[in-house]
Amino acid sequence: MRMIVKKQIDSKGMTLIEILLSLTILSFVLLTFASFFSQSARTNQQAEAITDATFVAQTFIEEATNTSGIITNWQLAVKQISQNLGFPEPASPVDGKYTIAGPYQAYYVEMQIFGPQQNGKTTVKVYKDQTKTKMEAHMETRLLWEE
Repeated sequence: MRMIVKKQIDSKGMTLIEILLSLTILSFVLLTFASFFSQSARTNQQAEAITDATFVAQTFIEEATNTSGIITNWQLAVKQISQNLGFPEPASPVDGKYTIAGPYQAYYVEMQIFGPQQNGKTTVKVYKDQTKTKMEAHMETRLLWEE
């Protein structure tokens, strides 16, 4: 008679191989999530820098817009805008535009205000630093000026 040996399954615990396999799978999952979190943190930092620079550009545009509503002579308005933003009075216009530039908060800002001959174009460029190698924000608007 053949004797059939039944293998008893021990359900009291897990084997070493099962534990190692489980830890390996868990490690892959955790590493994947860790890379997602680190990428998310970098993206949030970049978005915050862009938001801050855009806020600075918006501040300059709003100052120009508000001043142009009060002072319609563009040469007088530019002097007032410069003063309100804490910059020295700009020199005479070059090529029909004034340039207000310098450090502002953690950025370097360059604002160009064109006269009525160029349809009052006003641009604001916000750079990371004075080298102007990386522009963080750029805004434009048109203002109505009188001669």
